[in-house]
Amino acid sequence: MAANQANSHPWFEVCHPRPAAKYQVFIFPSAGQAGHYYREWDKNFPEYEFSIVIYPGRGSRFGDKL
Repeated sequence: MAANQANSHPWFEVCHPRPAAKYQVFIFPSAGQAGHYYREWDKNFPEYEFSIVIYPGRGSRFGDKL
């Protein structure tokens, strides 16, 4: 669906891009929880594309200002 948009944005990590996915799901991890916990969800839901929101100060955005 919109994997190319989410892939180019620093706030989102697309687990496994699926341009033909029927659904796009944005996951907002709870405070203190790592987003990598959700990376494996797409194995059970091939018709979905999962995008994990990366908060400032977390993961690949660790150096960003809060």
